[in-house]
Amino acid sequence: MASDVPALGSRHYRVVPGKCTLAGDCKIDRTVMENSQVRVEINPRSGDITQLVCLSTGNNLADINVNGGLNAFRWIPANVYHPKADSDIVISQVESGPLVVELNVKSRGEGCRSINRSVRLIAGQPSVEIANTVDKLPLLAKDGIHFGFGFNVPKSKTRVDIPWGIMEVEKDQWPQGNRNWIAMQRWLDVSNDKQGVTWCSLDAPVFEYGSMSANISLSFGAKGPWISKLEPSSTIYSWAMNNHWHTNFPLTQDGPVTFRYSILPHGAYDAVAANHFGMEQAQPLAHVATNDDPKVKPFIAIDNEKVYLTIMKSLADSKDIIVRLRSLSDKPENVKLTFPGGAPKSVHICKVEEKAGDEINGNVAVLPYGFVTLRVEL
Repeated sequence: MASDVPALGSRHYRVVPGKCTLAGDCKIDRTVMENSQVRVEINPRSGDITQLVCLSTGNNLADINVNGGLNAFRWIPANVYHPKADSDIVISQVESGPLVVELNVKSRGEGCRSINRSVRLIAGQPSVEIANTVDKLPLLAKDGIHFGFGFNVPKSKTRVDIPWGIMEVEKDQWPQGNRNWIAMQRWLDVSNDKQGVTWCSLDAPVFEYGSMSANISLSFGAKGPWISKLEPSSTIYSWAMNNHWHTNFPLTQDGPVTFRYSILPHGAYDAVAANHFGMEQAQPLAHVATNDDPKVKPFIAIDNEKVYLTIMKSLADSKDIIVRLRSLSDKPENVKLTFPGGAPKSVHICKVEEKAGDEINGNVAVLPYGFVTLRVEL
């Protein structure tokens, strides 16, 4: 397990002959998986997750009153609320530890050749990884596939990562905004003042809040059951597939497609931790083969965890580097920049496009939820 890899840096590992000294903490017993952080139990009859237990608190964050558990498959035809669960459940063990434990749930579902739901834990990691592969049949009739996640988090608020911001469901939505389905960027968080989960959907950015409300496929101008207000809920549905659209999209959807999800149980809501987890899932570490340790020194370092790097790129017409910083804080934040890889000639704030403006000495002020673009001259 690669660990403690520095930001914009690297760690070097060598694979050599010998006995494995790994002291992993993963274990599995039938349909129960556990590591030092979390325990997951899968219902052998439905294949849904009935227990998602944070071992530090003992709380089960899976609400079995919603679809019978987490990661519940539902097929639903358009314009009619007749959802169908999968059937013919077969659970098999894929990995038995000590580094990884994994169970695979194979089943049959309406509109599909087959469904495979994989759930795994990794040693020492506090999150659960899910990979759902749907082998879709090319139906002409309008239909959709949803995966339900009902969380046991009473009196929760749901905050959603969106481009350049964080939105609280209903509170921050415009009156005319679409509430039947909502788009997210990398993560959303369902939490109250004591506990919650950060949920990442890596391949399906559209979700439904509270219920399966996206099964609308009507002609232009028709009046559907559009939601005007969302009531508080701790249930999320991933709207994974559909062929509802009448133009600009294929008439059918055919073949296997995988949808990945990651769930991180935690205490009270923390925007920095939620964003960190979401970024880790969306931008995992890259591995390269090399004989020698490259000893990469980070180009830039930031001393404020509430401000993070969103982009670092070179320019086509010069050797200058563009750096963009974004704040997750609701207050003004000050940031001190250092350059471990070598001091640049100058650093300028960009006020118009990516053109150099006022020069700074390494200290940057960032407005609440704001961002700053810098041009670094090498």
